[in-house]
Formats: sequence, structure tokens, C-alpha cells
Amino acid sequence: ATMIRNYGIKTELWLDAESKMEKQLKYANQKTIPFVIIAGPNEIEKNIVVLKDMKRREQKELTLEEALRMLAAS
Repeated sequence: ATMIRNYGIKTELWLDAESKMEKQLKYANQKTIPFVIIAGPNEIEKNIVVLKDMKRREQKELTLEEALRMLAAS
């Protein structure tokens, strides 16, 4: 979260590891959060994140640096 904030991007962090992804994405939709970064165990193992565009319902696998550059540019 600190790295993301350092790019000037407003950030919320979901701390309940037991919550299902569906619940987390529903929360993001309700708050009209435009992008979500997903970094679960599989992503961390591959050294990537999933950047999900909530409006377009598209997602990409990127490095965290790539995702942050895309978000900062938008």
C-alpha cells in the first residue's frame, strides 16, 4: 500500500484474509473504486499482480511497477 500511495494513488487495503474475493470486489463496486490490484499467494509467487479495471471488467497480469505506472497515468 505504501508503494502505491507513493505514486499519489489513493489506496484502500482489505485486511480480512478470510474474505472471499467476490465479497471484496463487490465492496469495490459499491464504493465505485475504478481499479483493484490483486496480489494473492499465486501472484506473489510469480512476482506479479492482477490489475482489474472494475468499469470495463478487464484484467491484466503485470509487475507491480507496471501496474503503478498505468494507474498513475490514468
